[in-house]
Amino acid sequence: MPGKLTPKDITEFTSFSYPSLSPKGDLIAVSLHRADTENDEYISNIWLVDATNGKVRRFTYGSKDYSPVWSPDGLYIAFLSRRNLSKDDKGTELYIISALGGEARRLLRRKEGIDSFVWSSDSKKIAIISQIVKDEVEDVKVIDRMNYWFNGKGWTFNTRQHLFLLDIERGDLIQLTKGEMDVKFAQFSHDGTKIAYGASIDDSKPYITDLFVYDLQKTQTLKITNSDMEISSIAWSPDDSLIAMNANRLQRGFASHGQYGRSLLMEGLALH
Repeated sequence: MPGKLTPKDITEFTSFSYPSLSPKGDLIAVSLHRADTENDEYISNIWLVDATNGKVRRFTYGSKDYSPVWSPDGLYIAFLSRRNLSKDDKGTELYIISALGGEARRLLRRKEGIDSFVWSSDSKKIAIISQIVKDEVEDVKVIDRMNYWFNGKGWTFNTRQHLFLLDIERGDLIQLTKGEMDVKFAQFSHDGTKIAYGASIDDSKPYITDLFVYDLQKTQTLKITNSDMEISSIAWSPDDSLIAMNANRLQRGFASHGQYGRSLLMEGLALH
């Protein structure tokens, strides 16, 4: 009969996450995770899987590398890490590494953390979602928001998630969104001139996500939806004229991908 599981058995398990397919479709970058019971933490590295024969090989050797994403030109892989941070250090690092291997280059460290990121179509910029933290007195917490706590993050009453743009060559980081909102996801248009993003703007209805389009050339933002939908993901059409949404319209149930993406976005495209 099989024996009972013990705490030590967890070290025998390996899990993977964040699969990212290369532009050519021949390789898949994934994060592999395993438990390190001696140090009471998880070890994670980036591995490459050959999509044609299933062979795998380790690609990074930092102990805390995860969330790999291929650049559109296939030359680099960007990933998040804490390889140079101690347990007590706050934040997340963003690295890129050549697809041929070699040393990874750190692009950015944010003590507020990096929730997610996405490449621009020309592989020269990266849009980042990260927190802005308001100053607070350590021994006093003044809570003026309904949503003040999040499992795994702790206190969130003094934070907002915003969208940033990082120029890879220059290293410049620009904050694109401001104010009382929480950005949840973002996606560059194919021509690289716009970023569509979803954000929650009403603390009393955090499940509502609105779709916005930020014009990088005009530095203007257009609100596309009417604060009546839950949107989980988006995708630009190949000609950047439409946005498809995986969404749920609250008044009328499930909204099909194309129907609402077309009817809501056609109005905004008049501002091109």
